[in-house]
Amino acid sequence: MLNESPLITSIACSILQPSLRSLLILDASFAALEQVAQHMLETANAVGQTLRPVLLRSAEDDDLWGERILPGTPDKLETHLQLFSPPHNTNETLLLIIPDLSALSLAAARASIMLMSATVAHLERHGQQSLWSPRYYWLAACRTEEIGAVSPHLLDRF
Repeated sequence: MLNESPLITSIACSILQPSLRSLLILDASFAALEQVAQHMLETANAVGQTLRPVLLRSAEDDDLWGERILPGTPDKLETHLQLFSPPHNTNETLLLIIPDLSALSLAAARASIMLMSATVAHLERHGQQSLWSPRYYWLAACRTEEIGAVSPHLLDRF
């Protein structure tokens, strides 16, 4: 363990300590980010955790929160779970991968700020009311020259 790189140690710490579940890697290519994500998945699996990787790109609020009700058959409506909904967090833990933190939409950035390191999440939107304990891991990349375009509140969470 003494010969491990600082990145490998950071990954292990983020998996083992819930308060460290967010990693920001500067100047990482998408391929490098995928390698780090793969290592996070393997490390989590080694300690008995299962993570499901999800790419988080720019999105609108309606694409992120709760359930979306869609027309289905004439006698039944279909529901589609959005990324940040209690059922997504009940049976699995998501590894949210953000390829370019500076290009994240305002809605996705606000959701990230609210959920990163939160012990409780509240949803009151379009008649939906939910309360859950968010269990997300966050992995993001940002080019050094673009770091000034990222909200200080979002950077603070990493």
